[in-house]
Amino acid sequence: MANEILKDEILKDEQLDNVAGGTVREINKDWQFMTDLALMNPSDSKLDMDQMKRAFAQFGYTVIEHDNDNDANEYYFKGKQVNRVDVLRQIAKAKHVKDFDVNKYM
Repeated sequence: MANEILKDEILKDEQLDNVAGGTVREINKDWQFMTDLALMNPSDSKLDMDQMKRAFAQFGYTVIEHDNDNDANEYYFKGKQVNRVDVLRQIAKAKHVKDFDVNKYM
């Protein structure tokens, strides 16, 4: 019976991408991603969310952060919500960084 209940609760990968994570962890990983791609200055010791949002905006993405650790941040492209993994991959591709592993930023 437990398996029957759980089968209805399984989320698809696309659903998980939009709910897994948490603001603080994602913001820190996004910050590291942007500095590793030289889109932000790594010497900036203070995490500036506005600066990071501007870095994403250079590529047409909007980031909406949440103020708790339970809700994943939201990422939008042309008004449509997109998953974070695809956003990071597209930015790395746009920067022409070959074989860039976005998994370390998850």
